[in-house]
Amino acid sequence: SGKERLLKEFVLELLDVVNPKYEPEFGGIPYSSTQPMILETDLSKLIKDTGWEPKVEFNVGIKNISLDFKNRWKFQ
Repeated sequence: SGKERLLKEFVLELLDVVNPKYEPEFGGIPYSSTQPMILETDLSKLIKDTGWEPKVEFNVGIKNISLDFKNRWKFQ
């Protein structure tokens, strides 16, 4: 989607599609003092260099991938 969000938001949205019953435990493992707390990606250079731009929202892409995986591997 090209939109910046917290990793936690991506994880929760992913779980909502692949396993809504799973309850993640955020903060279960302590952070190290050298671990970055904010991770952001700037797509502007990629877009400028290649002309590629995201066209699918994250939740739509995850649903499509999940359905493809289930159909391809016959998972229920």
